[in-house]
Amino acid sequence: MIPALALILALSFILAVSGCGSQPPSQEKPWKEEVSNSLKSCEECASYRFRLKMETWIGVSGQSVFGDEKGEGSYAGGNFYLQLQRTSPAGDEALAVASREERFYLQENGVWKGVEMDELPNPLYNPRFLAKLVAGHGSVTLEGEEERGGTACRRYLLQLGADKARDAFSARAWSYFSNLRYELNCRLWVSDPSSPPAAIRLEVVGFDQDESLQRYRSLTTMEPYDVGSPDILVPEPDTEGG
Repeated sequence: MIPALALILALSFILAVSGCGSQPPSQEKPWKEEVSNSLKSCEECASYRFRLKMETWIGVSGQSVFGDEKGEGSYAGGNFYLQLQRTSPAGDEALAVASREERFYLQENGVWKGVEMDELPNPLYNPRFLAKLVAGHGSVTLEGEEERGGTACRRYLLQLGADKARDAFSARAWSYFSNLRYELNCRLWVSDPSSPPAAIRLEVVGFDQDESLQRYRSLTTMEPYDVGSPDILVPEPDTEGG
């Protein structure tokens, strides 16, 4: 009798604690509301400046390739302008990206040209698109509190579905990496839910379908600042002069 009773109690305990990795709906609801409000504020904000950093790692056949991009930009009235410095095994390169009235432009070697958004080297150059992509998250977990840029923030972990991976690549890049299995998550630093996040950090990890080895990883961090400033101007790309 005692062994049977012990087995029943053990089974009851296992059933009770199964799913402990997820947050109770009542606890997660206010977190989701705060995250949703902050991201909505970022999408609807009239103007801000932003810092952008992208780190990319690719591993194939025992070889690893790492590159990063750093830059600053401005956003106002639905348009943005971003200047970047790219570092890769091929060397350093400066480029700029801009949007004007929902049209996109890329400057390489000092020459501007009009492109489709899917033709940009990375669609996440677009700060509004990044915020919109992250807004399609699933579960939300409060990881803790920490300072970001001298401001006390709550740091949230957001889980995104693997179906969002395609949106994090250009058409050309996706043709190379579409065969991987993806996991996406985002960390969000929120100081005030009525304002854009202090930082958005999206992580995209791709695994080999057969061996489950990591083949791709990118980390994109966007930090808005001077939010709502009326003196922010977005330079217009000089498509005539080059």
